Amino acid sequence: MIQYSLECIILRKPSILSGLYLDPTLIFAESGQPGKLQPFTLVGYDRSNIATIVLAVVHGIAGMIIFLLPIILSIQGSVPAGYTLVGIGGALIGAGGLLLAFLRMGKPILSRKIILTILPVLLFLMTAAFVGGFSMI
Repeated sequence: MIQYSLECIILRKPSILSGLYLDPTLIFAESGQPGKLQPFTLVGYDRSNIATIVLAVVHGIAGMIIFLLPIILSIQGSVPAGYTLVGIGGALIGAGGLLLAFLRMGKPILSRKIILTILPVLLFLMTAAFVGGFSMI
């Protein structure tokens, strides 16, 4: 039976009485062997899934900027129309990133084999679009 210690939770220090340790995503309790800790996940989240979700959100926002900004600037006439290729390249790399993120989370949109087959093609087309778009400036 695990005894909970408020001191341990607030200070995030090991408590001699409780054997409970708190991490932002995990609770650790002594497993019965000195020095060995047994992890218990909070609310069913796993550290790697939280990291993947945060990474997807941050990259999603950055990807929308890379995708939309060149198109908006081209429509406004601030840059040549060919600069929209940079936005297309951003969309391609965003699509590849989303495929890999869902694959890593264990919920792939396409099968692993298909993702790994089309990824080099996506990266090649993205590179070609970036080169073509940036050469217009």
